Amino acid sequence: MLRRCHNHDFDDLTQIHIFRNGLQHQPKLFLDVAAGGSLMSKSAEDAIAIIEKMALSDHQGQYNRGSSQRKAGIMELGTIYAMLAQNTFFTQTVEEFTQQLSKLSHQIKEMQEGPRKPKQVAYCELCTGNHPI
Repeated sequence: MLRRCHNHDFDDLTQIHIFRNGLQHQPKLFLDVAAGGSLMSKSAEDAIAIIEKMALSDHQGQYNRGSSQRKAGIMELGTIYAMLAQNTFFTQTVEEFTQQLSKLSHQIKEMQEGPRKPKQVAYCELCTGNHPI
């Protein structure tokens, strides 16, 4: 459609207004800073040149962006602390399981022995105590 309606017969200044009004706040500020004031106070040719320079600079910046360099030791230190926290949690969990297992083994041992028979005692009238029979 744009090929058949080249720029919709808008002059350059109107196209710049449409372009700038379609931008969000931050890119508008970048354009104004690059223009050394308000972009709209520049001539159409100057405004187009500024926009093209910014677009070219941004396009070149896309190719220069590699993987961000990490500061030495920052990521590794975070990883070490995370591993240490996991190790501490794992140790606590193992200790809790060990205690539960010990309690469970005592309970099983008591169940296997069966109920304890009560000791038969006789009441002693002489000392008023109980004596095993």
